[in-house]
Amino acid sequence: MNLKKRILFQLSGNRLIQSFLEKRVKFCQNLMGIGSASSASSSGEFSVFKLLKTKLEEPFCIFDVGANKGQFLGLALDKLGDRDFSIHCFEPSKETFSKLLSSCEDNRVVKNNFGMGKKKEEAVLHYDESGSGLASLTKRDLLHFGIEFDKS
Repeated sequence: MNLKKRILFQLSGNRLIQSFLEKRVKFCQNLMGIGSASSASSSGEFSVFKLLKTKLEEPFCIFDVGANKGQFLGLALDKLGDRDFSIHCFEPSKETFSKLLSSCEDNRVVKNNFGMGKKKEEAVLHYDESGSGLASLTKRDLLHFGIEFDKS
């Protein structure tokens, strides 16, 4: 096999491996709820309240990382009612945070207009439109949903 054919063969093999790995990463992220854009009531988030009520003692301290417009917060307030808890909401997008601010006025809720991570740093937030619920630190390919993730 000449050099040109070997290089082309190797490149096509690398593309196959890359494609395989990308599909596995997306599959695993979907299982973890990363980038799935599912609602709080239909995701695994809903089941946490049953666990809280049956396995843990009050007061509960809940972190809502990526609080968005308050979908999980609303579910938490509904499911936990007058129980003793605090919920700390983290939302880095200024536009989305303004919607979160108006979502409730409960003194058990602490709203933070910054993200949460394992280290203090500045990062780029990617989104499709201002105030989007899809905003992410990961520049995702959502064209298969007809969504251009082209702003930051």
